[in-house]
Amino acid sequence: MATDLHDGVGSLLSAARLYVQQLSTQRSTEDFEEILGEAKSIVDTAIQQTREISHNLLPTVLDRFGLLQALEDHCKKIEQSSGLEVNLSYDQEYQFTKEQDLALYRIVQELINNTPKHAEAKQITIQFESIDQDIKLIYSDDGKGIGKEAKGNGVGMKSIESRVNLIGGRMEMESEKGNGFRFLLHI
Repeated sequence: MATDLHDGVGSLLSAARLYVQQLSTQRSTEDFEEILGEAKSIVDTAIQQTREISHNLLPTVLDRFGLLQALEDHCKKIEQSSGLEVNLSYDQEYQFTKEQDLALYRIVQELINNTPKHAEAKQITIQFESIDQDIKLIYSDDGKGIGKEAKGNGVGMKSIESRVNLIGGRMEMESEKGNGFRFLLHI
């Protein structure tokens, strides 16, 4: 979120400020209208990006229908936009707290978003399983995998680790170059 705000909204607002500063000097009516139009356009874009960031903080479907429906919705969007096959399965309907719902959604979202960027995968599988009192989330792809040196070094993986800790979970990652990626989360 910090990156989105800094790189997106922050830079747009800085640009809008520059345009507004130009309005303080003597300008022809035509120049004034052009500069004002550009400033308005930039502010409109900043507003739209702020809405998108806000929506991403708590997606409406997650708030209204819960984690599993939100994940089904997100998986369909990823399939349509990326061409990846995404399989989501669960052995029962789960009831999580709102905090757990959001953390789990963001964890899966980060994993899914990393797959087309880095894995060159064709398929993603996401499973929720009950084992006694525990719930296990298993995420896997058939991509090129990551080497041991790359595991957990990126901002996204640090974010995942933070969210796992927030909900009191334990995570494991399994991956070797050329053999896909597997993420396990025990709650």
